[in-house]
Amino acid sequence: IDTTVARDEGGRDLEIEIEQPLRGSDFGARRGYAQAIRTLKEPEQKARLLDLSHEATRAYTDLWLAQKKIELLDRLVKDAKRQSKAVTDAASQGLTDKAESAIFTTEAEELSLQRSALETEHKTLLIAFVRLSGLPSVDYTLAEPAQKTLPENAGALLALAESETSVKAILNGRLNVASRRMAVAKADAALPEFAPRAVLNRDFSDDSTTVSLGVRFALPVWSQNQAEILRARADYESTNRALKALSENDFPSVLAATWEAAQENRRIAEKYESSIVPSWRNVQKLTEKKLGLGQASVFDLWQTRTRVLDSETQALE
Repeated sequence: IDTTVARDEGGRDLEIEIEQPLRGSDFGARRGYAQAIRTLKEPEQKARLLDLSHEATRAYTDLWLAQKKIELLDRLVKDAKRQSKAVTDAASQGLTDKAESAIFTTEAEELSLQRSALETEHKTLLIAFVRLSGLPSVDYTLAEPAQKTLPENAGALLALAESETSVKAILNGRLNVASRRMAVAKADAALPEFAPRAVLNRDFSDDSTTVSLGVRFALPVWSQNQAEILRARADYESTNRALKALSENDFPSVLAATWEAAQENRRIAEKYESSIVPSWRNVQKLTEKKLGLGQASVFDLWQTRTRVLDSETQALE
């Protein structure tokens, strides 16, 4: 809207110009592109939240695991010192060699060094946990993470993997967005940008009004929107390759193998907890008694302690 006042003559002129730029994609293609973006937005947002939740859970679990290993080493150091005294007592009774007591003294020192290394790892893990959780940076004592229930079978896992937040669904959504974007680029190349316009002019000095109608065209002499077409095609081909790679890797078989491995790991963990760890602890107690009676060597007890440490560490992992 433009107005001009001529002061010397007292005249006044008012002009109103209306223009609407249009492109080929404005006739359907751009609307489809926008709808594809809106459709993809929600599952991508859910997937990002799931990813963040997974990272936070892993950070919590890793921090808890480091704490449990430190507790395990503390107990084993205490046991080593106690057993060193038992060996010394046995040596004083002539049941074993005094030099053998050095085994447990050395082991206690080695376990203390391992504990120091774990403390450093614990601090690093705490930083990662605090960053993800937004909690104050203090030395937390964490409860054991809740055990997740595995799907009943591989088919149930595959059904989860076919949900709207799955990699496959999101890639299909991105492929649709890329296809729509390419359609927009091609539509804009096929029809040059144009702008219908209307101009209303009112001259108050002579009480006259004129109306002009026209169209402005932008002629793409050089590029014909080729840059945007190439970018859209590259995006489409990249997403399509990712989808093909997913299909070629036999996604259902990979998931089925993962489910079977998870089931086996769960079975092994339960076996360690219910049988293997308690059995090795019991062997350690029996070996200690036999050592006190002169029926076992210090080396036997040390080997048993090593197996206890290995089995308890494996059970935690």
